[in-house]
Amino acid sequence: MHFQFFTIVSVGGNKNAVHAGTIRIVGFCLFAFHTAWSFSCSGTEPVTSDVTTSVNTPKETGNTKDSFSVMSFNVLHPNRKDDEAGRGWDVRRDLVVKQISAYRPDILLLQEVVSSDAEHTAEWLRERLAKEHSNIRYAVVAGAGDEPKDILVNTRVFEVVFPKKMAGAEAYDVYGEGVLQTAGNPHSMLNSFYLPPDPATICSSEVNRSEPMSNRKNASFALLRHRTTQQELVVANVHLLWQFDWKQAAPIDNDLRVAQLKCVSDVLHRRFGKTPKLIGGDFNSELGSPEISQLQSGFGDPDAAFVSTHFVTDSPDGTWTGFCEECRPTRRIDHIFVQHIKIVEPSRALHQRFNGTWPSDHCPILGRFAL
Repeated sequence: MHFQFFTIVSVGGNKNAVHAGTIRIVGFCLFAFHTAWSFSCSGTEPVTSDVTTSVNTPKETGNTKDSFSVMSFNVLHPNRKDDEAGRGWDVRRDLVVKQISAYRPDILLLQEVVSSDAEHTAEWLRERLAKEHSNIRYAVVAGAGDEPKDILVNTRVFEVVFPKKMAGAEAYDVYGEGVLQTAGNPHSMLNSFYLPPDPATICSSEVNRSEPMSNRKNASFALLRHRTTQQELVVANVHLLWQFDWKQAAPIDNDLRVAQLKCVSDVLHRRFGKTPKLIGGDFNSELGSPEISQLQSGFGDPDAAFVSTHFVTDSPDGTWTGFCEECRPTRRIDHIFVQHIKIVEPSRALHQRFNGTWPSDHCPILGRFAL
């Protein structure tokens, strides 16, 4: 572990500037670091959007001036059960935006946004985030189907190489058209593809934007180019099948999630070779599970292995809240994995409630990386 000193902005707006190199305040620096970490991970105290996190602040130590932040967030689709419990989308949606706005990630991976519901969840989030952060200039790489895996990109930091910009968008740029053809690969590909519905199904079908989405899970990806370094990066957004026996605390579908993750890994490796890659999303699996262990081993191919960005600590760092009243989530089923990418700040769960209300049944995760 190493300590990096930064500026903390408290809920009340007071600033405590922490400067490295002043021996007399080293103890205070360590205390401030501990306070900021505990504050961002507290699951029992209400947190407001006045918080400014250090993860989106460029560090002065090391070669991190070209680093970028990534957030993955399952926002939970609207449903009748939550409406009846008083935590419906109309109650939570502003909290979702508030939590994202507090950190302003350069790349944002969203799961469980829905394009066919009465609330128009996907469209509402796309427009709201684009307008809230007009200074960032978010572009939306739109996923396909009824449950699109949207990827929002800070266009001041990254250029969207693929997919291509869609016509007709006025309030913000939307990318989602075009067919990818890579050198030496005769096959073409859209930026969204189905995940296998069972372990025996071949990973080959794509999501057709002109047809209604089935219940099959899908993944989306984008090819980005860093505007400063001109290096390219592939980002994939996934949501693996959820089917878990919570009472027995035992997974009942590991083989299927192994097949789904292998599908994602194979597609990215086949299309992009050694181009740096990042996979984030709701894996519905914990570290040590068969599917994640396989991903980390490259499914037998060391060149295809992914590295977990999660920094394991003794403190609970789970992402599944289940809308618990008084708890600190311990089950971490949301992850960010990287390949040929430097980890500047490990990904961590943001255990934040607003006046006692969780924005979702998942906590977002946030990390900082460099190419």
